[in-house]
Amino acid sequence: FTTSSRGVGSFATAIERLDHVASMGFNVIELMPIVEFPGDRSWGYNPGFFFAVEEAYGSPEEFHRFVEAAHARGIAVVLDIVVNHLGWQTPFCDFLAQNSAGDCGSPWFYDDDERGRTDWGPRPNFADSEVRSILVENVETWLSTFHLDGFRWDSTSNIRNVSFGEGDDLPGGQQLLRDSNELIEAHGENMLNIAEDFHAGASATQTIAEGGY
Repeated sequence: FTTSSRGVGSFATAIERLDHVASMGFNVIELMPIVEFPGDRSWGYNPGFFFAVEEAYGSPEEFHRFVEAAHARGIAVVLDIVVNHLGWQTPFCDFLAQNSAGDCGSPWFYDDDERGRTDWGPRPNFADSEVRSILVENVETWLSTFHLDGFRWDSTSNIRNVSFGEGDDLPGGQQLLRDSNELIEAHGENMLNIAEDFHAGASATQTIAEGGY
């Protein structure tokens, strides 16, 4: 959405390019993260909230119009979803208790440094069933309200594990992935689901019944 000559693009200006995209034969668009982040320019991997659409790109209604305009041209829309961390500037850190390292703490985040910190920001407390429920509800919102066709999950190795699949497992994160995937599958067999995970082996793509995520 960002161009040097036109400033920050928007959902409305992106609609103007859809005919060109369709003319080249593309049938899927994957959007980088679009949830609210500090400032107007970002790749989106420093999310401040899970449910809010980035104001600089347009309103939730304008995002919905973009998705529907893509569908009208036979183009599916997949969203890059980031749940393995929030940005360090998330307002959640301003009013919740801090952990022993002075980082974001409970109840939204883990209260210890090993589980609570990632390379990019604080990790939500996947061990808390209410936190997992809110994150699954977020997935449902993208599907039901905005009619998305699937997701690209950012760094799933840091959802199911504390350190890129090489540290301690996070059972709550693994459950979050399973719950989310069951929900996505319930929306139809044509849903697209992509995991960015270079460490899980077959478990990243095996079905839940087979022990996968």
